[in-house]
Amino acid sequence: MNEKNLTQSLIKGGIVHGYRRQRLFWTLMLSLFLVFALTVAVGGRIFYEWEHEEMHEVARERSAALALPGAIGDVGPGPAVTVDEDALKEIMFKLTLVYLFVLAIFACLLLLVARIRTRQFGNLVDTQRSMVFALASLAELRDQATGKHLERTRSYGVILGGRLRRLAKYRQVIDDQFIDNLYDAAPLHDIGKVAIPDHILLKPGPLTDEEFVLMKSHAEIGGQILSKIIERLDDPLPFLVMSRNIACYHHERYDGSGYPEGLAGDAIPLEAQIYALCDTYDAIRSKRPYKGPVTHMEAVQRLMVSRGSHFAPDVVNAFIDCEEQLLELFESYQVYDEVYQGFFDNQSGGGPAVVWSSEFEVGVELIDRQHQELINRINSLIVAIREGRGREETFMLMRFLQGYVVEHFRTEEGFMLRHHYAEYEAHKEIHDAFIADLDQLAATMESTGIDSDLVVDVNQKVINWLVAHIFLIDKGLRNCLTSSE
Repeated sequence: MNEKNLTQSLIKGGIVHGYRRQRLFWTLMLSLFLVFALTVAVGGRIFYEWEHEEMHEVARERSAALALPGAIGDVGPGPAVTVDEDALKEIMFKLTLVYLFVLAIFACLLLLVARIRTRQFGNLVDTQRSMVFALASLAELRDQATGKHLERTRSYGVILGGRLRRLAKYRQVIDDQFIDNLYDAAPLHDIGKVAIPDHILLKPGPLTDEEFVLMKSHAEIGGQILSKIIERLDDPLPFLVMSRNIACYHHERYDGSGYPEGLAGDAIPLEAQIYALCDTYDAIRSKRPYKGPVTHMEAVQRLMVSRGSHFAPDVVNAFIDCEEQLLELFESYQVYDEVYQGFFDNQSGGGPAVVWSSEFEVGVELIDRQHQELINRINSLIVAIREGRGREETFMLMRFLQGYVVEHFRTEEGFMLRHHYAEYEAHKEIHDAFIADLDQLAATMESTGIDSDLVVDVNQKVINWLVAHIFLIDKGLRNCLTSSE
């Protein structure tokens, strides 16, 4: 990527102008403060010099007035009157206090203005993000599978962008702000599909040539929708510009054979190059009305074959480096959907997360608190997987569980014995079985280390435990408590 193309890509991607106006505001505030401080300091110095000269003038006049008339034998004028240095020091001290007081007042005013501006900017960011998610929800209403696709692909983008960032040629382009913008921009990549009729969008079989031409128009339509929004905003945020670029160009191909404009190579915005691979990987792996799911290895092979033709070589190379993290993410979503979502519909709006509710409550404060602690750990694992840190968090979760189950099961079993719980033996057998599974996973981790299969296996067993045990079986403890009362 030469300098000219890099600059064009940055401008097109909304990175160069980033938070330019926000930075300009803070620069202006700092400049005003420095100018004011310098002006007051110079003014104070001028005043001090003027006061010093005035005191010297007074001293000279007093010296002249005290001089005796000249005569024969006179030895000279009377004693000279000197400047009162203590008075000068007192003036300087008072002047310094006034300077600091005025400077403090001005600084407070600037901070107040800056606070108001920052709040306004935060509201602007929230408003534009809310607009993005509201628009993205339109696509979800047309196709229920779209929502999970959006969640997965935006997380793929974070992982893939982080891997690309390690290359020297992208270090000045991909920073934390770029990755944050990429995450926020991703949900609108298929917004243009709102204009595609249902009989084409949801068709269970292959599209005809005419239908495919109409389907392809969603990229151009999406770009037009977002361009009109950007044109109406005085200060569009970078992620909105990214959204436009991704929506319009994520079907472009590196060799120039894509659509809608037939862009090639680095003429395709970097964010669109990244998202094109993320979108394709998830589409290959997912079940669709017109096809079945595909294994991870087959998806990797298909993407490798398209290196340099469909996808940028650098992007494919980065994908190969982090493909196991994408595997962990996809499989974890599958586990979550199959196990958890079957019992709790629509509890999460921002990706997989187990939401504590009254349905989980047993009614025993200590047991409920322990259950909440486990739920928090599950959510931490899910977040870590979405950020490409699944293996590190899995290791920490396993260490946590080995201590947690001992304390938690002791608490539950003690409660059951105190309340003469009829299903105590069966309940304890379930506890023992979970401990055995956990020991087996720990032994595997010690002998082979943590791989993608272990990450998914731990995720599946813990979420299964959450649903099958806490939500279903532990409800019997609530009934036991009610009966005792």
